[in-house]
Amino acid sequence: MTDRGRMGGDRIAAPLTGLAEGTAFEDILDGYFTLRESVRQMMVRNGFGQAVFTLHHAPLIEVPGLAETAAVPLHLRPAHSGLVTRLSLTVTLQPDLRLQGAGLWSWTDPRPDPGLPADIRLGEPAFIAGTGWTEPGLWFSA
Repeated sequence: MTDRGRMGGDRIAAPLTGLAEGTAFEDILDGYFTLRESVRQMMVRNGFGQAVFTLHHAPLIEVPGLAETAAVPLHLRPAHSGLVTRLSLTVTLQPDLRLQGAGLWSWTDPRPDPGLPADIRLGEPAFIAGTGWTEPGLWFSA
């Protein structure tokens, strides 16, 4: 069931299945910090303990040796780049941020490991849409 509200504030409930009520949302993840840190900031900004969301067509950049909380430098030293076609993530904020998901992506250069590294960053801001829950553990265990 959906009770339409303002943009980004739709309430989604599943009274017959016993699932906790969630909030449909839209947001922007920046490319300034690592994907992990950008997701953490989005969760705090929206007051979510858990969320599921998807992003489409986002550029990727990996800058080896750049600290997780460091901003992307103005002048890039050697880096790897790629493109996310689709990435769907489940996130639990506490006790520590946990990301799980699946997606399709490609790299513009050959790499020994085609997976997404832990310190991956978006090359530019990306639009996301999903559902969030205020309390962790209400809907799924990540």
